[in-house]
Amino acid sequence: VVLVLLTTIIGTYWLSRQDTASLMQQARLELVRGQFDKALETVDRVLIREPSQTAALVLAGDTLFEMGQYDRALDHYRRVPAGSSEAAIHARFRCGRIEMHHTGNAMAAESDFRAALKHVPDDRNGLFQLASLLGIQARRSEAVPVILRLFRQGVFDADFLALLESKSGALFNADELRRY
Repeated sequence: VVLVLLTTIIGTYWLSRQDTASLMQQARLELVRGQFDKALETVDRVLIREPSQTAALVLAGDTLFEMGQYDRALDHYRRVPAGSSEAAIHARFRCGRIEMHHTGNAMAAESDFRAALKHVPDDRNGLFQLASLLGIQARRSEAVPVILRLFRQGVFDADFLALLESKSGALFNADELRRY
């Protein structure tokens, strides 16, 4: 009896795991095809079963990001445990991007960019985003080392060159600076 019960439990668990994997694959395909509502519905089915599944949280966040539902995307990305995993790094970069470009929360954006860059210090996109954020805030002296790291990687940007020679220390106009 114990063996039958154990076999049933393991079999049910295995089938649900397989089903979760196929649902994730389906949701990824729907996202790639631009079927955002379907992708979100599919990944939500996974999150109902496994509310803490990191891959599903990231996929839901990515889908909501593509839909322009930034607050909801942030909620999903924030549930991804911090750390050095690819999912955690992706979630922190996405949070920083949303906070920088959509919510205007410069402190949170900087914190997220720095948290991700701690694990991937030469990530070009992350360095570019952080340098831009610091430049927008007229934090030239803090932006310079980040910009130099980008230059060493062969990433040259006219705005960054202008920031390096700017007397005001601001990357963009005063209106943009006030936003942050």
